[in-house]
Amino acid sequence: MIDPSLYSLKNLILLSVLIVFVAVLVILARLERLHNSLREDIQGNAEELKRRATFLRETKERLKKRKHELMGREEQQILDEIKKISNLWKSRRERLEKGFWKKIEEESNELKNLQEERAKVEELIRNTKSKYHKREIDEESFREIVKDYQKELMEITLKIDRLGGRNPGMERRDGRRDERGV
Repeated sequence: MIDPSLYSLKNLILLSVLIVFVAVLVILARLERLHNSLREDIQGNAEELKRRATFLRETKERLKKRKHELMGREEQQILDEIKKISNLWKSRRERLEKGFWKKIEEESNELKNLQEERAKVEELIRNTKSKYHKREIDEESFREIVKDYQKELMEITLKIDRLGGRNPGMERRDGRRDERGV
């Protein structure tokens, strides 16, 4: 007969093996679920990457087309600017051919002289203000001197405006030509 202590030891070993076997099965089931979950995530990510790659290719094509359009516009703008510059030089050449050169030169010199004179008067006003603040001159003298300088400054500015305040032979700042047709 079999010793009862062996019988129970044998059962314990079988029970232990059975428990280990069940534990291994549970672990394998969890690993399989994890594996399936990861596979689904990878497939989902692969599909998303394909969609994004398609989107990027389409965007790249749109950008190429837009770049081509912009380059075409820039070329046209450059050509338009060249045409404008050419017309300016053409009109300047025509004016010179008509004998306006001396008149233009005189206007240019006169304008330059007036601008220099205006700068001198403005400097005189600044110096007078400085002397007044240093109390080198009294208030009444200050007012009278500044009044005279401002009057002179206004006359100079008016002369500059009559010349158009522009480069001779060109349009004035406001885009109009003066009455002389120059």
